[in-house]
Amino acid sequence: MASLEDVFLEQEMTNWLKAWLALNITKTGLHDFVDTEVQHLQSSILQSVTSTLGLSPNTTCTICCTANLLKCPTHKLCNKGKISRVCKFHDTAIKQPRQCPVHICDAVRDGIVNSHRYKGPSWNNTLAEQWASNHWEVGKCYMPPDGYISVRSFEQTDFNGVISIMLNCTLFDSKLSFSIAPQLSPPCPLTKAREVGKAVRHSSDCKVTSADLQEYVLTLVTLLGDSKVLIHDVRAHDAVRKLNQLQTNSLKLSVTEVSQLLKDAHQTLTQAKQVSEESKTKMEAYIDKLNVHVQNLLDKCTEDITEHTNTCTERSKRELDIHVQKVHSRKEELDYEKAIDVQDVEET
Repeated sequence: MASLEDVFLEQEMTNWLKAWLALNITKTGLHDFVDTEVQHLQSSILQSVTSTLGLSPNTTCTICCTANLLKCPTHKLCNKGKISRVCKFHDTAIKQPRQCPVHICDAVRDGIVNSHRYKGPSWNNTLAEQWASNHWEVGKCYMPPDGYISVRSFEQTDFNGVISIMLNCTLFDSKLSFSIAPQLSPPCPLTKAREVGKAVRHSSDCKVTSADLQEYVLTLVTLLGDSKVLIHDVRAHDAVRKLNQLQTNSLKLSVTEVSQLLKDAHQTLTQAKQVSEESKTKMEAYIDKLNVHVQNLLDKCTEDITEHTNTCTERSKRELDIHVQKVHSRKEELDYEKAIDVQDVEET
């Protein structure tokens, strides 16, 4: 295990990477809470639909695609108009709008809309044919409209996607102690957490001041420690502990965790459009230097383990040899004593 201070060298670039780590820790802390609530949402919608339609609770439909369930044109989704006569969303015969044969999918669609704070689900994110089999396909309707089509689980979803579900799905209104409804001032902890994510992702120079980092961590700790449900959540509690350790530079990370953090940061740089080329080049060089340092740490650990293993092996071999010698000596003593006993019997 290594302290972050043993690995990271330049303060404000280090703070930017620490902020990324704080977002990752927070996302992990929200895992059980968010994933469970999305499962509840899926179950609630499906149960309500089958009950209303008088169908067996296990009745599902897997033949409707998302395009079938949306009229053409649908706002922000279809492009059919004066410029193009072919809709990019309903572009084949199998994707034309129609009713679900068993009426389930239409009703599930309406349930998803009704649970969306702004009644505008991100339909291009989701696969309707998997609404009954994968709860995350339902959850994806509450994420931002771009970049999540290939996501299949909580683990594959980034911090912004997770926070967006909590902000846009009204199910979470009863799970948090504060109001999520839009308000100008002060912003709720969820909105502030989303702003932290934006600030880190959209940093133009890949730097964060120590004061800003402290504020970011405080915002994330406040969210994870919410008094309604999260305060009793084991993962959220562990995330708060790690964030506090991150703040005091006492958080220990495995080489694998550090490597993953650097990989995530590098991927962000690759996709970033707002970062200046100069800053991007500096941060990439810094990340490369850190990767070399991490590899050196790993090599040193491997070397120490090998040396320790060899030392233990040699010690064990010596101890085994001594034990064998003792066994042989004891055997010779017993053989000698037995020979004497036999001789005494014969003389008698």
